[in-house]
Amino acid sequence: MKRNQVVILAASKDHAATSSKQTVLCSVFNKPSILHVVDAVKKIDKKPMVIVNQGDVETIEMTQARYIYAEQSDYNGTGGAILSAQSFLANSSSKNIVVVSGDNPLISNVTLKKLLRKNFWSESPVGMVVADVSSFTGDNKAFRHHGRVVRDKNGVISGVVEYLDATSVEKRITEVNVGCYVFDRLWLLAAIKKLTAVSSNIYNITDLISIAYSEGVSVDSVAVVSELEGVDISQNKNIALIEKHLYGDIGIPQVEVTVERVK
Repeated sequence: MKRNQVVILAASKDHAATSSKQTVLCSVFNKPSILHVVDAVKKIDKKPMVIVNQGDVETIEMTQARYIYAEQSDYNGTGGAILSAQSFLANSSSKNIVVVSGDNPLISNVTLKKLLRKNFWSESPVGMVVADVSSFTGDNKAFRHHGRVVRDKNGVISGVVEYLDATSVEKRITEVNVGCYVFDRLWLLAAIKKLTAVSSNIYNITDLISIAYSEGVSVDSVAVVSELEGVDISQNKNIALIEKHLYGDIGIPQVEVTVERVK
């Protein structure tokens, strides 16, 4: 049995641009965002990844038709993307499903490896990557509209609240969701059946975190190795920031790390 199967979410639209192209095709250093993500994923897993897109030829051509493609015919959210890949997940032999956002070109294989190591030792059915930012000023303004990670009085992750749904108190939370997860495959197949549309037939993958909490399932979390790895290109204004830092002064590492088991 393969331990991990990577799924890249690549169906979101570039709402901030004048065009309607997929966000993952936005250029970062003359290279589409999704190819930066693919490069990071290939360093942690050599098996063919699944790319969920809207059936657009450009995404398939850009990734040279080397992977498995699941079509999300109508964009109905990140949860809808997982629902679109449901039949593949059901037939997969992998123990875990690793979900990575294709519009997050700064994500490093080091952070992804860190997530998988934590999952290996804890064996929790759910894990996620977070960024604990110092503030929402300066370069960190890019995190302002990220979902906030909510914890209960014991410090246990109880959910993720999207920025538009957050209260004024929740918006002050500085631990934000990065959009990378690992799920036990069988747990995920059961949990996605519990997803409900939040509005206009939109399903959020973040609802799986609150589902886990309601079931008493512990949710692992690891922090990005470098803070700005969590920045995505959902807004065009972030591209300049990403290009500034991609191979610049934050020096995001792209080498493997070893995470020792805590005794």
